[in-house]
Amino acid sequence: MGCTGKSGDRMGARMLSYSSLLGLCLCGCIAAAASAPLPVENYAALPYVQSMALSPDGARLAIVHNLDGMSVLVVRRPEDEQFVPLLTGDNERGNIGWIRWANTERLLVGTRYTALRGTTFGLETRLLSAPAGGGDPRSLLRDKEEDRWGRGDKGTYIPQFQDQIIDMLPDDRNQVLVAWDLEEVHSPGVYRANLSNSRRRLVHRHVAGYSEWFTDRQHRLRVGVERQQGQVIIHARAVDSDQFRPLWRYPAVSREVVEPLGFGVNPNVMYVRAYHEEHLAVFKVALDQPDRRELVLALPDRNVEGRLVHSQLTGEAVGVLPPGGRMVTWDPQYLAFTAALERAFSGQRVSLVGFSRDEQRYLLFTSGPGNPGTYYFGDRKARTVSPVAYRYPSLPEAGVLGSQPMSYAARDGSTVRGALTLPAGVEAKGLPAIVFPQGPSTASTTEVFDYWSEFFANRGYAVLKVNFHGSAGYGVDTLRGSIHDWDRTMQDDVVDGARWLVEQGVAEPGRLCLVGASYGGYAALMGAAQAPDLFRCAVSFAGVTDLVDLVDYANRFDDDEVVRALVGNDTAQLRNDSPVGQAEKLQVPVLLVHGSDDRVVRVHHGRAMRRALEAAQKPHRYVEQPGGDHLLSSQAQRLELFREMEAFLAEHLPVR
Repeated sequence: MGCTGKSGDRMGARMLSYSSLLGLCLCGCIAAAASAPLPVENYAALPYVQSMALSPDGARLAIVHNLDGMSVLVVRRPEDEQFVPLLTGDNERGNIGWIRWANTERLLVGTRYTALRGTTFGLETRLLSAPAGGGDPRSLLRDKEEDRWGRGDKGTYIPQFQDQIIDMLPDDRNQVLVAWDLEEVHSPGVYRANLSNSRRRLVHRHVAGYSEWFTDRQHRLRVGVERQQGQVIIHARAVDSDQFRPLWRYPAVSREVVEPLGFGVNPNVMYVRAYHEEHLAVFKVALDQPDRRELVLALPDRNVEGRLVHSQLTGEAVGVLPPGGRMVTWDPQYLAFTAALERAFSGQRVSLVGFSRDEQRYLLFTSGPGNPGTYYFGDRKARTVSPVAYRYPSLPEAGVLGSQPMSYAARDGSTVRGALTLPAGVEAKGLPAIVFPQGPSTASTTEVFDYWSEFFANRGYAVLKVNFHGSAGYGVDTLRGSIHDWDRTMQDDVVDGARWLVEQGVAEPGRLCLVGASYGGYAALMGAAQAPDLFRCAVSFAGVTDLVDLVDYANRFDDDEVVRALVGNDTAQLRNDSPVGQAEKLQVPVLLVHGSDDRVVRVHHGRAMRRALEAAQKPHRYVEQPGGDHLLSSQAQRLELFREMEAFLAEHLPVR
């Protein structure tokens, strides 16, 4: 990788010797001096590469690009940049959720969009089969009124979620097993679907309450997951039996959780995720002895997350791969290979993305200081490693600073984890600072590249990402206790983090701003209300502001018991713990930004907070983004948000 920061020059480094795996550093150069602020578009742009997958024969790459605000699925060979376009989405009405090679000639594509069902807008998914050489993608669940995204009903019931693949059926590469609720809503049956003509055959009828199915490595249906009124029941059947029997029963939010992951080669042993001490870990369980578990993988400070990964050669389970994350393995050969790659890319975070069927070719993703993300194609036989795409090619290396993990003591004596990003070329002393709380469902303080933090640091701010109690990684007891204690434990962690920044001398007293999204937006508003003397301003994107509405709205969905278990159902307490009830206490300017089509945290939350601030005559700016969603899927939506934040911070927390 070069040090020029120009995407064209970077791609000029076409081949890297495989001998680099023995110790050559391939990391990028890090700028030593401060640089001028980069254009907002450099950070607010959707990543040029959204995802990538290697074909089973290792000869082709499937890539989801973001180009001019559109998502585009293409296929190309690793050695050249000529590509075949297969599918596009506008990232507003629909987008490409995931891709997977079904065989060497065909791809499976999961697409997403929002639609009205009854009186409720919600997420819809569709499953498409796309010829790798070009041609029209085909929806596997055909209806005469469907368009290429699989939309349309005209009185015919179409399942809301259609992209739940159960088994890829490698011995019959033109068919897959899928779960579709064609007979009873939210209780899918199992179907064998033909990738070429979309014909389907029922393999197993639906069972009331069953929402998930698992097969073993011999492609037999073995496990069903039932969810009823906040309870989860895991059922399994023996190889020689047609009868499912319950193995585990537990409340959806509890320490007793046992989540099936899948099977290895042994059809009588299942891999599951369950609690080991305070965090979720991976265990092996013999189905005839469900109360005995063998620990396979545990991490010291966080949950083990992701889907089960199998060796292409042996079929054995070798690790787990979180969505968009870094594969964690327990297999000795994979561990040795990963260690060699980490030595070669010293200082970078290395993640194996996928292997060819013979495991001689592979995809690799790296990120770290100076590198927001690079995909490499490796050939073990040819002993080469070649860069094939950059996730953010418009960002020069000097614009990617990286963050350092840190921790501080909260007022109750517990340890709060986080990450600190500092602007380049200046002393980490007396800086204007942004406290950036993360939401309960994320562990993103562990990510190397975070475009929010990098953008703020490029503008001259110190950025503290706070993984407060109730966030992922602290364990189920802490999670439940903290979320039920919305306006206390979580907000104490956020305020204590800000005070830690001041005590360490990093932040100048009185020159801090809270910025958050989703539940982080809730934390930003509540933190500013709790400690008005500590913060200069607050920014909330898609923030939760009305906990009563959050619980009421959950009643429209089948996981409402889980929401009540996490948040509580004491209306008076929820109202008191809501930012809309704390508007009088807010003494600092507030920026509220909310997408009108947000299906996770409804736009009601933004509008209700605006009304509360207006009634209390508090300084604020409210921006409603027409068509905007919760995930900033649209290029225009993301760019508007970042421009609004830049202008707001320049006015209320200027860098001197």
